[in-house]
Amino acid sequence: MTILFELLMVKVGFIRYTGWEWWYSVPYYIAAFFFVRWHLFFLRKGS
Repeated sequence: MTILFELLMVKVGFIRYTGWEWWYSVPYYIAAFFFVRWHLFFLRKGS
């Protein structure tokens, strides 16, 4: 979903890549997804 939003923003001209490709973002989104899940687990465990 985030990749589609990013591609839409490129298509409408809101984002312009300079030295970056859209597929470079995929591993970062995957890593962020797992980090946020871990962080939520960590916060709930501490409470």
